[in-house]
Amino acid sequence: MEDNECQASQTRLDELPDECLEIVLGHVTCLKDRNAFALACRRWFIIEGSTRKSLRVYGPLVFAPAYDPVLLPIFQRFPSLVSVSFPNCVELSDSALLLLQMHCPHLHKLALDCCLKITDHGLEHVANGCHQLQFLSLYRCAVSDNGCSFIASGCPLLQTLNLSHCQGVTDVGISALSLGCRMLKDVTISYCKNISGEGFSLCSSLEGLEADSCCLADCGIQNISKKCFSLQHLKLSHSLSGIRLSSFGVSNIGTFCKNLKVLNLRMCRFIDNFAVVKIATGCFILEDLNLAVCEGVSFEGWEAIAVMCKNLQTLHANRCRNFCDRSMLALRIGCTNLRFLYLHGCPNLSRAYVELFKQSRSQVKILTIECML
Repeated sequence: MEDNECQASQTRLDELPDECLEIVLGHVTCLKDRNAFALACRRWFIIEGSTRKSLRVYGPLVFAPAYDPVLLPIFQRFPSLVSVSFPNCVELSDSALLLLQMHCPHLHKLALDCCLKITDHGLEHVANGCHQLQFLSLYRCAVSDNGCSFIASGCPLLQTLNLSHCQGVTDVGISALSLGCRMLKDVTISYCKNISGEGFSLCSSLEGLEADSCCLADCGIQNISKKCFSLQHLKLSHSLSGIRLSSFGVSNIGTFCKNLKVLNLRMCRFIDNFAVVKIATGCFILEDLNLAVCEGVSFEGWEAIAVMCKNLQTLHANRCRNFCDRSMLALRIGCTNLRFLYLHGCPNLSRAYVELFKQSRSQVKILTIECML
């Protein structure tokens, strides 16, 4: 009798509502396992498709002319996508983004890295349909200020933007983004040679800026430092000097960036003691400072860091030829919270002072492998 009651109380899988199966599938995070569920039966196939949140399409896996015919049924099967990535899809066209506009209205994240045929016209499609977009990467895309204007008008919730190697973008495009995307927090403009920095005047929400190998101007750095008062991470490594940017311009960082925690000036050979003293004095909560290959910084600058940067945890002094024994002695006495010191290739630093530092500051790890970031 008990066996018959137990059998009668059992529920068959096909009797469960879709909502229950969606909850079960929601606990399956491994992509291979989700695919296995989808192959079990037609019902699991439909439910897995309706609940899929992310999609990654690799360029080499799709024959170039077949992008659109392949993408259409994919987008139709996955109506709930919030994250889509097309890494190295060099033949991906603007028409593919039209499909995205039509079928992915809830998209939060879109990565188009090395999609060389994506233009402003494609960004117009994104702006017209993906109003909830928060993350956009356009690394090496053929976009310009017009595309930035489209995104600024259609994606007001944008928080993270990568424009690396987008040579068509200037301060005009940055100004449009600053005006339209008032929640913008992290921007990458590395290798964008036509941006001076003046376009960030309205970007008060900015917390992180990466501008490697750029041609920022003194007025641009001053503008960024003064207007972006929430800035916490700033990367200016390999900045090109001799045209528009000088040590005086960089010194504005110390004057205005009171919330800065990470500053990367690697290979900015024009940086001198004046800028470093201003930064050490003004950026009093700085935690990570990279001055690798900054040959113009001598004892005066290193002493200012040792005395003023009390919260500093990581310091890069690789290949600084003016980093000497006195500099090492100053760090030994100051920077009480220091944990990592990148140090090699300093010809004026003797081994004896390194050993003396190690004896007094055993908690500091001295690293000889240069960090290239």
